[in-house]
Amino acid sequence: MDSGKNVSRIDKELFYSRDLDRRQIKTKKAIISAFLRLMETKDISHITITELANEANIDRKTFYLHYKSIQAVYDDISQTIVVVIRQLIEEYMNSDAKFEPYQLFRKVNAVIEDDLPFYRDAVASGSFSDVIEKIGEAFCAALEKAYADDGGSVSDGLRLFLVFVSRGTVSMYIAWLEGSTALTADELAHLAADAIIHGVMGIADKVL
Repeated sequence: MDSGKNVSRIDKELFYSRDLDRRQIKTKKAIISAFLRLMETKDISHITITELANEANIDRKTFYLHYKSIQAVYDDISQTIVVVIRQLIEEYMNSDAKFEPYQLFRKVNAVIEDDLPFYRDAVASGSFSDVIEKIGEAFCAALEKAYADDGGSVSDGLRLFLVFVSRGTVSMYIAWLEGSTALTADELAHLAADAIIHGVMGIADKVL
């Protein structure tokens, strides 16, 4: 459907790319928001459909029009986050622009800030470790592509270091979303970029 307005990537993936009318979109947003609130205080295995429906101010029948189970809500959110971040990284890496970590992080920041409450709620729930792992893998793959030799490969040592760097970078973003730092998004982008540039430069000669 045509939403008639510019929408964020998360909203596009969750709502506007699907055949939903405005009422359905509103209801689905309420379900996801309620789910994230409940996840802040309890494990997914302890959330019931009745509880979630009450939190979203809908009835059980309405819930089942959108999801078959509580797990399906979690899967929809987690898969959407991974798809959005992976798409962004792939778009940047497949562009003709020279790889510059700061520019990549600026693009990541723009996407996150479009849905900042959503990402903060997801992080606050503490239950999306699988999502974080997949994002780290996508970022690591991008770094391998950026720092590959002329044959398109990296040494085993450098590959392991890039795993370390990518996971550390994702952890920096998690800490920022948790509100444990006063850094602005742009300051975070500079810090993450510097960590990659100087880290890779400092270790490359030792592991190549």
